[in-house]
Amino acid sequence: MAHVRFSPWSDFDHLHTQMERMFDTRVDKRVVTERRVNFSPAVDVFETEAAFAIDLDLPGIKRETVHIEVLDGVLHVRGERSRRKRDEEAGYHRTERRFGAFERAFRLPKNVDGEAISARSTDGVLTITLPKKPEPQPRRIQIEA
Repeated sequence: MAHVRFSPWSDFDHLHTQMERMFDTRVDKRVVTERRVNFSPAVDVFETEAAFAIDLDLPGIKRETVHIEVLDGVLHVRGERSRRKRDEEAGYHRTERRFGAFERAFRLPKNVDGEAISARSTDGVLTITLPKKPEPQPRRIQIEA
């Protein structure tokens, strides 16, 4: 039998998950909101000098089933992970992977250039790049004589 290491934080993680389900929403740094559907992919949100970026873990999800759109300053990412036919026929002893629809929504900061947003999928990770708008520069106005 394999040795299982005890983690004193596992009960807190479980409680946190249950509270998220109870309130059905979560707010992260930079006003990231989430609505649970069937599962919620893990997300990292980070910032560089030139852009914000969002990495979503989407292994096993086909690119064609993921939809990304911006509406009223909110970036929506929707998709679905389907069970493989073989999975439905097998007699599983344990299942931990989640299947079904998901949706994540992220309120965009005002300095994001919504027209320049791009997305790329590599090795099961969807990276959405949100370039920042250039900082407004003062414009000197000449006084006419």
